[in-house]
Amino acid sequence: NKLTGKHYRLPTETEWEYACRGGENSEQYQYSGSNNADDVAWFYENRRNRTNPVGQKKPNELDIYDMNGNVDEICKNQYDKNVQLHEEITLITRGGNILNYEKDLRISRRGHIYLNEKSPFTGFRLACDK
Repeated sequence: NKLTGKHYRLPTETEWEYACRGGENSEQYQYSGSNNADDVAWFYENRRNRTNPVGQKKPNELDIYDMNGNVDEICKNQYDKNVQLHEEITLITRGGNILNYEKDLRISRRGHIYLNEKSPFTGFRLACDK
């Protein structure tokens, strides 16, 4: 933010899903950009036993890569503000990761991560305010 003068932040869950579905250009695919998960995502069945560099699969309708699979993506929203797991703050994750099977990569898939938890299978994507 300081370097660019722009405001970058984690996307809300709603913003993340809108981008994953392809926005106004959505073709209503099962996965972000295709009905074939192998075209657009890294997951248990094709993972090569590691996370993979972004951009090796096809993008979605908004030209965004890797919205499903590879690593879960943290959203700004808390998992449930009223019922915290183990009394810790948990954030929503979306998209699935390389440990998920193809059937678990659907666009509506939700996960969670504790606020202070670290995971090699969780990352983030930034949104930029105009």
